[in-house]
Amino acid sequence: MDFAVLFLITLLLLNRLDVEKAAFFAAGYLASLYLFSPDLDTKSKSYRRWGPLRHIWLPYRIFSRHRGISHNPVIGPLIRLLYIGVFILGLTVLLKTNVPSIPFTNVLLLLSGFWTPSIMHYFLDGKI
Repeated sequence: MDFAVLFLITLLLLNRLDVEKAAFFAAGYLASLYLFSPDLDTKSKSYRRWGPLRHIWLPYRIFSRHRGISHNPVIGPLIRLLYIGVFILGLTVLLKTNVPSIPFTNVLLLLSGFWTPSIMHYFLDGKI
């Protein structure tokens, strides 16, 4: 169990965060940790976790040098979000579906959770 999970549990126990908000943070955190790692530019565990869909990351792998901008704790997650956003937008247009409306606070919690593993990855790589 890492620091972010313990922090989230502490906030829930202290009634500083309701379950819905914690779920948005946790969803962003887990998605980033397991599917959107800065190491998507290599044949990493997170790359292999995409299974047959891992091939959508091929252009990302070609244009992203390992431990380059993809490992920047601010720009890296933003690039990965924009990259996958293009595919999601394409699917919604192709399937003629609507993207659900999410309250802004929950979007911020989702993004906070999404950024947390990237920041920890940056520190673990010894960049600071």
